[in-house]
Amino acid sequence: MRNRRFGLEFVTPEELQTCRQDPAWEARRGIADCTICRKCGAMAKYPLGGKNGHLRRRHQMSVRDYQLRYPGGVRLTSFNMTAKSHGLPVVQKMAESAAAYVTPQELRECRDDPAWENHQSIADYVVCRECGAKLRSAAGGGARHLGRMHGLTRESYLEKYPRAPWSA
Repeated sequence: MRNRRFGLEFVTPEELQTCRQDPAWEARRGIADCTICRKCGAMAKYPLGGKNGHLRRRHQMSVRDYQLRYPGGVRLTSFNMTAKSHGLPVVQKMAESAAAYVTPQELRECRDDPAWENHQSIADYVVCRECGAKLRSAAGGGARHLGRMHGLTRESYLEKYPRAPWSA
């Protein structure tokens, strides 16, 4: 996280590539004071969204387009801002975020293995093959997750990931 342009700090190109694959990237690295823009790698201290937010000003992009382009659950505000607004400790919010997603390595493994959850003896959740979110059921909240976060229907998801589990 060393680059500086336009008065903003940016992650390195290597970090940006890794960051794009992991919605919990900031949490796994203990970054609480900013959010990383998955499009350009800017370390934004303020929310990415909104009428005058980074996405609209720098990329002419809506929050919805951003969320569909990058893995579901990518942060729009820093952990500090989220924790403050919810009255919770920052460490707790970061731990919750990291626990809500498998790692990028685990996501690659489960995309290659439809029975990944069974092989890992996981019975209480299924993994969204798009973003790595841990879902209780792809059939319940997962169907909403697929539509809202990825713009997918159950049929298009199962076409893309045949034999992917649909419930824990």
